[in-house]
Amino acid sequence: MLLELSSAEMLFSWFFCFLLVLLLFLILLFLLFFILLLIFVIVLLFFLIILLLFILLLFFFFLIILLLFILLLFFFFLIILLLFILLLFILLLFFFFLIIL
Repeated sequence: MLLELSSAEMLFSWFFCFLLVLLLFLILLFLLFFILLLIFVIVLLFFLIILLLFILLLFFFFLIILLLFILLLFFFFLIILLLFILLLFILLLFFFFLIIL
């Protein structure tokens, strides 16, 4: 059957074979591009998640430092208030003993 093909038919069959190989090559190229794009997106998401976790960590670290600072101020003012109450108590005792004497 192959011997009966004319040169035009043989050229057409070679051209068809070339187109088929070209189509397979383009499909493989598209699949390779898609796989590389998928890998790039996965790596990008991984780095974005790490960046987000780092930002959250910094935010919570800042929040903890802020809360510690507020607690420090609270205890500082509490100590000042207690010292003031103690001073008032001492003055009250002083005036009480002054009135008694």
